[in-house]
Amino acid sequence: MSTNSSVSLDCVPEYSEIGCTNTQEILVNARLTACTLPENDNAAGGDGGRAPLCVTAVVDRSGSMSGEKLNMVKQTLSFVTRQLKESDQLGLVVYDDTVSETFPLTTMDEKGRNMALDKINAVRTGGSTNLGGGLYRGLQQQLNAAESGATTTSSSSSSGGGGGGIMSKMASLFSSSTPQPSAEPSAPPASAVGHSSAPPPPACGLDLQIGNLHMAAAAGGDQNEQHQWTMFVQGINSQDLTPYVDSVTYDLHPTFQPSQVTLNKPPFECARKGWGTFTVGVKVQLTSAYGGSVLNFTHELSFDQCMSAKVHHVDLTPNNNNTTNDTNTTTTKNNNTVHSVWLFTDGLVNAGDRSPQVITQKAQDLLSSASFPISVHTFGYGSSHNEELLRNIAEVGHGMYYFVEDAEQIGEAFVECLGGLLSVVAQKLEINLKSLPGSDVLKVYTNFKSTKTEGGWMVNIPDMFAEEHRDLLCQVRLNSLPVAVPSADIVECVVSYTNALSSTKDTVTAKCCVSRPQEQKPLDQQLVPDVVDQQRNRVKTMQAFEEARVAADSGNMTLAKEMMMACKAAVQVSGSGATDYCADLMDDIDEAYDQFESETVYKAKGKKKMMQTEGMWKKERAAGKKKACFTNKTQQAMKSAFSGA
Repeated sequence: MSTNSSVSLDCVPEYSEIGCTNTQEILVNARLTACTLPENDNAAGGDGGRAPLCVTAVVDRSGSMSGEKLNMVKQTLSFVTRQLKESDQLGLVVYDDTVSETFPLTTMDEKGRNMALDKINAVRTGGSTNLGGGLYRGLQQQLNAAESGATTTSSSSSSGGGGGGIMSKMASLFSSSTPQPSAEPSAPPASAVGHSSAPPPPACGLDLQIGNLHMAAAAGGDQNEQHQWTMFVQGINSQDLTPYVDSVTYDLHPTFQPSQVTLNKPPFECARKGWGTFTVGVKVQLTSAYGGSVLNFTHELSFDQCMSAKVHHVDLTPNNNNTTNDTNTTTTKNNNTVHSVWLFTDGLVNAGDRSPQVITQKAQDLLSSASFPISVHTFGYGSSHNEELLRNIAEVGHGMYYFVEDAEQIGEAFVECLGGLLSVVAQKLEINLKSLPGSDVLKVYTNFKSTKTEGGWMVNIPDMFAEEHRDLLCQVRLNSLPVAVPSADIVECVVSYTNALSSTKDTVTAKCCVSRPQEQKPLDQQLVPDVVDQQRNRVKTMQAFEEARVAADSGNMTLAKEMMMACKAAVQVSGSGATDYCADLMDDIDEAYDQFESETVYKAKGKKKMMQTEGMWKKERAAGKKKACFTNKTQQAMKSAFSGA
């Protein structure tokens, strides 16, 4: 364990003694507490020893974003840019009915910062809302840039030109009404066989062109096969990819069988017939000579012209232990780098993937393919966005959903999120709650991933910001013992995590003990610690919130109000009801009650507010609320700096 551990641990039982002859279920609260950052790190602009930040902003630029909304987003992103340091990176993806990677992930030195500001200021409104496409591209940017051995940035290529070898093949590819059925590759050139070591990478890196060819099928055919298309990955100017690319995998729409096609030799082409467009996942695996890493891309299949393509630039590093790179153009994965995507929208999805389930699943698939954690935070502006979709995306991305009610709140939400990411002190926390002899851990009340193990429970928490708490309320059964024990250990909690400040793997352990006398003090005469009672109130309140939303979704506002009134009454009379913690909890119960004033209020903003509040209390993390509950010093400093900017 590091001498500078960034997380401390305490386990507290509901009761201090349980008779040895009794079998009794009690609550045990395991509290993880993150350290405070050094004072210079709490101020806006302080960086000290904090973890580097790599963030991609994905911004809705649809027509409804015109005016004050987009101006406020641009102003806020400009502020964010100025807070980042040379150890940080920023990227920008914008979307309307099309998606554009406006700015690749770039180091925020003076030059990079100025380039980012220019790109942010140049954003203009456009057409519809292809939220899924924007999200996929933002996640792809994070995946590509953080893979070891390669840094990926993107530059646009005009459709229909610059296709190199693929352009010369267009006539033959579409010379008949039947496309190539399985895209079987031809034999590689003899010069490409038998590389025993990495050939020198191209002087300016490798340019990959990824896109699709298209032509309409012959008239009178099957209506489900109106279009013929071919996906391709190729080098510019017919450059041979064999020394650099081991395989290409295309993830097609599930209606195609097989829906995943892997090509192990060039040409990396996949031809099909169909009736509609969708997002194609493209995985390019480099050869072992270049580390064997997988670069993840997406391509929006287009039928608007004969060819739609984009050029992606890849910096290659040979897999040679004696090779060093002194330039600052190659991004290497720091084991404590904080990766995050921010998704902002003000409306409903009306272009690209429109199914919330499909969008959420594709995002989860991309996140699951990463070898490092990427958080996704979602920001929904106004009353027109789909709060369930944004909440679900944030859930699979281990981030927060922010409801931005008006333009003035845009900045507050963004900078609060930034302040949190700039204060990450622990990552990839694995909490093992072990039952000790004479006890059984029956259940853990948590919103984080939890798994039943042979001897207890395992809980995984993605990260912790400075000063945060994570409370794991456990239900534990104490079994009868043959003899009295003055102090019996009942639960052991072991927390393993990555210390983001020292880049070390740390472990902290604590045990919970109770007295097991022959004769116990009656339970109603034992003082329940505030921390246990507060967490019981938090868990029950969040259960009430969920049940009230179900009632409101079915139109029963009266029942939803009654649930909130009963919930508040229970908190008020509890042992910790007079504490500041429960006062904050009851304030949010009152706010929730007001959202059930009518179906109109609930549908316009009430459900959005409740989902934001639920996320905050379930994860014990600030989420855009004006009060300081769960907000740390870095977030407060960032808000103050923004309001004074």
